[in-house]
Amino acid sequence: MIPARDAIYYIMTGKTFTGVEAAAMRLVNESVPAAQLLGRTTELAKHLATMNRTVIEGAKTGFKRARSMEFEVSEEYLYAKLDQSIANDPEHGREQGMSQFLDDKSFRPGLGAYKRD
Repeated sequence: MIPARDAIYYIMTGKTFTGVEAAAMRLVNESVPAAQLLGRTTELAKHLATMNRTVIEGAKTGFKRARSMEFEVSEEYLYAKLDQSIANDPEHGREQGMSQFLDDKSFRPGLGAYKRD
């Protein structure tokens, strides 16, 4: 998860590092002062809660699994996960997103999430 140079330094010295240093090494996504931690965590959790759970779950699983696969195998795996997500999504998010994109022109992929019913 962290650059080899940083890993060997901390392994060999036994030194600890701060949250800011962990963020610089990309061990964590961000570092905030302890007083802001609960607020930032709550903000992130609320943001994730606005998103389609089936899509988030499929994306997380697909990313984790496909990283270790050859390209052709990962492509097939990800298309299978997409089909599975579409079939298992109780919100029918794909249909909502496509309708908002094609019909309503209210959704622009890459610039935000579709509006969930």
